[in-house]
Amino acid sequence: DKMGLHSQDTSELHFENVRVPNANLLGKEGRGFYHLMTNLPSERLSIAISAIAGARAVFAETLQYAKDRKAFGQPIGSFQHNRFL
Repeated sequence: DKMGLHSQDTSELHFENVRVPNANLLGKEGRGFYHLMTNLPSERLSIAISAIAGARAVFAETLQYAKDRKAFGQPIGSFQHNRFL
């Protein structure tokens, strides 16, 4: 059961007896986890910003819909259970 963004494929890779030439190394050998953790805070921040932007857009659209949509001759936003709008 995956938590988080289900559309992003996450998997564990394990290699044994693999030789990587020094010219092809990214960073220092044995420090891959630390390199990944360096970017984690900024990645989490961008995900949070995207979620807030999406929520604001949906709320604005819902608010406009509740003002425009009419039922029983009045906007649905004026009904008692929607008065917070």
